[in-house]
Amino acid sequence: MKRIGIDTETWLINSEQGIVAPRMVCLTFCTEDAEVGLLGRDDALSFMHALLDADDIVFVAHHARFDFAVLAAADASLLPKIFRAYDEGRVRCTMVREKLLALARGELADEGDTGAKRNVKFSLAASVQRRFDIDLSEAKVVKGGVKPWRLRFSELDGIPVEAWPADARDYALDDAKWNLALFDDQTRELNEQGMSGDMIPDEAPQTRAAFWLYLMSVRGVRTEILRVNQLKTSLEAEYKRINALVRAANVLKPKMQKGEMVWSKNMAALRERVVAAYGGEDFAPKTEKGAISTARDDLLKPADKRVLDWVSKAETEILQARQADGLPPMTEDEVAALTADLSHAAGEAFSVSGDLVYNWLVLHAVGERSGVEKLLNTYVPVLLQGTQYPITPNFNELVATGRTSATNPNVQNPPRKGGVRECFIARPGFVYGFCDYSFVELCTLAQCCLELFGWSDMADAINAGLDPHLDMAASDLGMTYAEALAAKDSADVSEQRQRAKARNFGFPGGLGAETYVEYALGYGVSLTKSEARQEKEKWYGKWREMRLYHQYISSMAIGGEEFSIVQLGSGRVRGGCFYTAACNSYFQGRAADGAKRAGWYIAQECYTGYGTHWLRDGRGPSPLYGSFPVLFIHDEFVLEHPEARAHEATLRQSELMILGMREIVPDVKIGTEYALARRWYKGAKPVYDENKRLVPWEPKKK
Repeated sequence: MKRIGIDTETWLINSEQGIVAPRMVCLTFCTEDAEVGLLGRDDALSFMHALLDADDIVFVAHHARFDFAVLAAADASLLPKIFRAYDEGRVRCTMVREKLLALARGELADEGDTGAKRNVKFSLAASVQRRFDIDLSEAKVVKGGVKPWRLRFSELDGIPVEAWPADARDYALDDAKWNLALFDDQTRELNEQGMSGDMIPDEAPQTRAAFWLYLMSVRGVRTEILRVNQLKTSLEAEYKRINALVRAANVLKPKMQKGEMVWSKNMAALRERVVAAYGGEDFAPKTEKGAISTARDDLLKPADKRVLDWVSKAETEILQARQADGLPPMTEDEVAALTADLSHAAGEAFSVSGDLVYNWLVLHAVGERSGVEKLLNTYVPVLLQGTQYPITPNFNELVATGRTSATNPNVQNPPRKGGVRECFIARPGFVYGFCDYSFVELCTLAQCCLELFGWSDMADAINAGLDPHLDMAASDLGMTYAEALAAKDSADVSEQRQRAKARNFGFPGGLGAETYVEYALGYGVSLTKSEARQEKEKWYGKWREMRLYHQYISSMAIGGEEFSIVQLGSGRVRGGCFYTAACNSYFQGRAADGAKRAGWYIAQECYTGYGTHWLRDGRGPSPLYGSFPVLFIHDEFVLEHPEARAHEATLRQSELMILGMREIVPDVKIGTEYALARRWYKGAKPVYDENKRLVPWEPKKK
């Protein structure tokens, strides 16, 4: 195999207008023999066609996903060849390699656009600086008001490269040279770790994942102006209500800052309300230094949700009635007074102190204020952008657990606020195909236990077609699984299944009693520390292998020191682990590995019509050809399907998700759930027409 370093220069990325694979201006290359070249766009495309057809060429690029997306945007006929090169391991990305090596050193974070921690960065300049102590940033700085060539290549578009200024040519050629130098130094580090060859464990799958995730960004997602404006109006009204309440309660105080009036927390007044809401100073949460805590989670904790819902519903009905009657909007003081009156009315309705209800509402308002403000100032502008141009989230293919992350915006963890997801809408002629794995991290956990211990109660239950949450609930209630299934909608079984769900998702990661109490609240389960310990023992009793699993991790976590693990299945090395990180990493990383493989197979068939699991055997292209992946949320894929064949495309989407995960989880049954909808609905369900074909789901109108 012959390695060749490549790099593209383009017009500037313009994410505000949905352009993240901009027009290519040139391509530079550097061979192992130090032969270098600079080619204009047309010559570069012909050059790449020839090299991609040659089976003995390995491409080395930093941020390869960008370069190959740019090439595909310039010439779509390159796409099948690009996919084949990735499939054959002939695309090597020095950025992905740098992340994998950082992960092995324990220097990768659990989230973020780069996944970096300990100030590790992965740009070409940062990588060269770290490895060779050479500063490339000088060529990227504006001097005397003149922008560097990296920001000006659009000026050279269409001009023969022979006529380019020498410094522009030198800048373009430099990156291709550094790609090969980086690759060699990364290989040196790999060999020093005792591994032979130049392929880092799990490199090829992660490199492929980087490419299909970037193609998803290139496609982007769109939003609908009506829903975005409705959300904006709703958030503005809520922000007004919150401000009215917290100002009237004196937990915000005004001050002049740079000639403007700003509001900041009145900490003394806020702490007094925390003490009152918790029933006294002895019961109020404390910081590590013993002061009364005003952390957001502690502000949101003390409340009876039924009471808050009652107040919210009553206030909404009153405001809507005023609007219907043509009355003017309430002033801030009137809104604050209304909230105070409703607090006491709720107190009478639920036999609690009206003052206590008011304190609950004040603390919740303070806790929610910054979130609502952030939505208005950061999320709503992006959603508005999506009504004109595609929103192009920045997906990062690798964080410490092996999962992915997303920023600008974080579509993998969107705000829970109602109405945000629903702003996202499929393009005209398309519908969203939603497909997610069924309790996939329990499947990967069971697979890990099968490999570590040779048996797994959880694997047996899943392979028997049982829902592990309902199975545990049945055991808790002293019922057979069949009895629990028949009564699954009853209050007792439903409540117990929710408790089981909290256990099954919380305890595998090594949570202790105290942290589990906090975790379970997210599932609506309120426990004492003593009850949490009992819950864990029940869980160990149901899934007997899990005690062994935690003992296995504990055997590596000796003396509180950091340690390394090798990911089962992929061989990826993660350093810098502590107990809970290792507990999570085995099954979370495995689920991510399977999903990334599935994403690759889906992208192959969407963009080329063929692939690993759909060969050119006379059937014609895959049902997914012409569909587009647009969202990936860890265990869920959202594709835009042409509506006329959305049924077939969604079934194929599900098949490939199962096939990809089975390569990583061969011994545990994998299932999916799917549905169609015209916008991003979290609770979409499968709906069929009279011909038993999937059709878009719509929520019931209120």
